[in-house]
Amino acid sequence: SVQEDVTLSQNPISKVELFPNPTIDFLTVRLEGVSVRNLNISLRNIIGNEMPLDVEYLAENEFKVRVKDFGTGYYLIAMQDEKSGFKGTYKFIKR
Repeated sequence: SVQEDVTLSQNPISKVELFPNPTIDFLTVRLEGVSVRNLNISLRNIIGNEMPLDVEYLAENEFKVRVKDFGTGYYLIAMQDEKSGFKGTYKFIKR
């Protein structure tokens, strides 16, 4: 498309949504253009420590991650899908 976002031009994916952000209990992630079941997902706090990953798949393009027991602050969720070549890291806030 002509209005392609330059930062996503390497990715076949058109949209990544994280909500609610800031979050308290769960972070829901919705992707367009890739099946979330093929994703390699990792979660880190802002200083890079890996966090426990508790994922519930809601739909082919949507999943939620439990963050209820995390401390308040910024976290990074990294997702990668070898099949489509999609790769991205996104920041969210835990309240």
